[in-house]
Amino acid sequence: MKFRALRFHLGIWILLVVPMRSEAQWWPVLSNDSVNITALGANAGYVYAGLGWNRYYPPQLYRSCDYGLHWQSIDTTLPTNRGSMSRIAFFDSLVYVGFSSNAGSGLYRSSDQGDHWLPVSFPYVGGAAIADIVTGPNASGDTNIYVGTYGFYFSTDRGSTWQTGGLRNKSVSSLAVLGWSLYAFTETTFGFGGEVDSILLSNDFGLTWVPVMSGLTDSPGGEYIAAAGGVLIVGIGSHVYLSTNYGSSWQRVSDPLVDCYAWCILSDTSHFFVANQYGIFLSTDYGASWIDTHLYGAPMVWSMAVEYNALFASVYGRGVIARDLTPLLGVSGQDHGPPQIFELAQNFPNPWNPSTTISFSLPKSSHVTLSIYNLLGQLVQKVVDESRPIGNYDVVVDGSKWASGVYFYRFDAVSVGDPGKRLMSVKKMLLIR
Repeated sequence: MKFRALRFHLGIWILLVVPMRSEAQWWPVLSNDSVNITALGANAGYVYAGLGWNRYYPPQLYRSCDYGLHWQSIDTTLPTNRGSMSRIAFFDSLVYVGFSSNAGSGLYRSSDQGDHWLPVSFPYVGGAAIADIVTGPNASGDTNIYVGTYGFYFSTDRGSTWQTGGLRNKSVSSLAVLGWSLYAFTETTFGFGGEVDSILLSNDFGLTWVPVMSGLTDSPGGEYIAAAGGVLIVGIGSHVYLSTNYGSSWQRVSDPLVDCYAWCILSDTSHFFVANQYGIFLSTDYGASWIDTHLYGAPMVWSMAVEYNALFASVYGRGVIARDLTPLLGVSGQDHGPPQIFELAQNFPNPWNPSTTISFSLPKSSHVTLSIYNLLGQLVQKVVDESRPIGNYDVVVDGSKWASGVYFYRFDAVSVGDPGKRLMSVKKMLLIR
């Protein structure tokens, strides 16, 4: 066992003692010794990493299309007089990058995955940090783009024109969208009325706001608010709170390793991630319980991003590191009886070396073809090409003689007795030497 910390939690002092942990699941993907990587983003198979300010050269922006195996500098059309990169966000095929300070616009947009950039013009106070960029959920009919900085701005036309919302003279540090509701985390500013810190809710796309602070025992002053699955999570002061009723009331998370000052909070459609002094923790049940990702002794986590089942984290002094989330999400090795649908699972582990397992399910006796292709579309190996009965199957793929890189596996299953019952699916995997 290893001594971790002595903390005050729910009225008593708790000695946190946990088993020794290994970081074997994490691997480095991008190192930089001279400056920190302050912004991460991932979308459509691409991972982006933005560097902080350095007095000797402007911040750099990198892109990887193979889960961090190779990186390419893509900042040649960005201005050289910019500040640190603070946020990377996505809307459809557009990529947005925000900066902490700039002589002109603090927001830039690319329509070609970052090869070329154009400044975004909006009524923005020059020199203020672009603290957050979020987009409305298309499924709810909200296709706006929201920007938090010194003030709040939104666009209804993919960033071509902008409007000022109802948070004038406030510093907006974080934004979150939950259905039709928009949330803002504001910090104290001085000289313009001295508004206090607050968590605010808007149901009219940011035009008007009301506070949602019931149950919060800490004064706001944290950095992050995130939303997923009808749940909100915020880091405030030295605690992490969650709300299951759209901010009407709040309660502290139950895990004492998570309930402390949060360096960074991230959400995707169904998971939350909290980074703090004890590591990075994952919740697959909307904050009810937390899973340790076994990142030990990280001095500070600047930013996080998720692409497929890979989690990326920018760590102070260590650059970008990554790990496969598949074993933590519990998608492998489960047997729930005869399958009811055709299904192809993500390979595990992923990334992998030298072998990985591909699982699939057949609800009917079917002819199955499972083939591996490289990035050029060339067939590397036909793993399965035969008829199989109803059942769940695990197939081991040996890549010991293959080159490092991205591969695709294609699954074709056609019912023997009913050719109309079939599935064709393609998934991506990464082999790292």
